[in-house]
Amino acid sequence: MSTPRNGRSKASVPLRLQGVLFSGIRDGIEEDPRVEKYTVPAVLSRRPTIAERELIGRIGTTGHLASAGYPDVELILDDRRLNITNTSLEELRDGLAVMLGALIRDLADRAGTLPDPTANPQANLTDSKRERLRKLAAEIRFH
Repeated sequence: MSTPRNGRSKASVPLRLQGVLFSGIRDGIEEDPRVEKYTVPAVLSRRPTIAERELIGRIGTTGHLASAGYPDVELILDDRRLNITNTSLEELRDGLAVMLGALIRDLADRAGTLPDPTANPQANLTDSKRERLRKLAAEIRFH
């Protein structure tokens, strides 16, 4: 695992929603009476790990948002940005933001207990299979 410039490892920085990226909200959204719901980009404290990305991707399919009264809201990860679709600033202010913050915090804690698939990607391979794959990989040329 690489260490960021601040000297702390990625795992030592908890994954949290930090706030709305105001510059990412489409211009004129308030002036258009036809638009009640739109995408609100939120900034994450760091890039999510593979396990965290997978868990965030599953939030929509678990029915958690729908059962909480947000059936049309979807979450789309884009690096350190979480795009919250089919919502509004008012909806976020009135409770969705608190719920999403808790969801992200909980899933980040849960992901921290899962094995990191990037730690040793060949850990489950036999020595012979690992060597065969290493040789095959060495033969590949991108020119």
